[in-house]
Amino acid sequence: MLLHLAPTPRWQRIDGGRVIASGAGLPAPDAETPLIVAVPGEAVSLRRVDLPDALSPAQALAAARLLAAEQAADAVETLHVAVSPGPGARWLALVARDAMAGWQGLLAGAGLRADAMVPDMLLLPAPAEGVALLARDGRVLGHGRDLAFAAEADLAPMLLAGRSNTNLSDPPPQLDPLALDLLQGDYARVQPWAPAKGVVRRLAWLAAAAVGLWLAGDVAAWWQAARAADAAEDRLVAAASAALPAGSAPSADTAAAAVAQRARLVGADGGLLALAAPVLAAVAAAPEARLTGLNYTADGGLIVVMAGDAAARDAVLGAAAAAGLQASAGNPRAEGEATVIDIRVLPR
Repeated sequence: MLLHLAPTPRWQRIDGGRVIASGAGLPAPDAETPLIVAVPGEAVSLRRVDLPDALSPAQALAAARLLAAEQAADAVETLHVAVSPGPGARWLALVARDAMAGWQGLLAGAGLRADAMVPDMLLLPAPAEGVALLARDGRVLGHGRDLAFAAEADLAPMLLAGRSNTNLSDPPPQLDPLALDLLQGDYARVQPWAPAKGVVRRLAWLAAAAVGLWLAGDVAAWWQAARAADAAEDRLVAAASAALPAGSAPSADTAAAAVAQRARLVGADGGLLALAAPVLAAVAAAPEARLTGLNYTADGGLIVVMAGDAAARDAVLGAAAAAGLQASAGNPRAEGEATVIDIRVLPR
């Protein structure tokens, strides 16, 4: 989606370089479609600068800010600075922060958020030589290799200063790649952090424990619980690995045997290891069961994530009960091609 703000708002939906829909005013919010906003070029000062090709985007922006300070030392604090990607000569843009705030406020009032913001003259395809011109609504947009502007029609000849030019009628906008995106630095879009898939369950249990303990006023206990859970998992992995030949991978039965042996060594009150041993043994003994996850909880419990059928679930529940443990099963759910069940185990 492309939204033009000058001279009055109008939008275009573009597919494959073709305009497939358009309308006046601001578009309806659409979270599934990226929004590129073309801002009035009259509000943006552009110049070409040469920066080293080896600079990272952050380094290039820092260098551009130094150049901007030399160009507009008296007003640099009120200006936003942006620089186009390299290599070679790049566009350095200066725009008033008040203007940026006004455009973003206009969008926010309509429930919109820009994915990119570009001076409208830079949407014209730049010719190899000279300047491309587009006259519309009393304005002239110009874009060349070393000159870009938006101005009233009678000012355009002075800005061209004798350069050759090509008059365009209705060119498709240059959206990929954008010549310049103003959403940099303080105005850059922040991508939400997402945890890696393997740590989501772990974070969920620790978050639940943190909320409960925070409400109880015992923040220190949450940290202790997190450390205890980590240490218990380390002990379980170490115990299972010790029972295996060198270079082999642990399976449910060898892990169960190793944990059971370790539990016997530390006594009947073997803590989390004793809690895990009968459950892992039951999973290993059930032909249709497969262990897919094992997580300790801050309250001293165990969550066994098992792929299997109802018979395997009942076998694990029965083994836990026979060992004097409390066990309950959650509702089956699909994960890929398997049916997965969470079984919660607690000491009595």
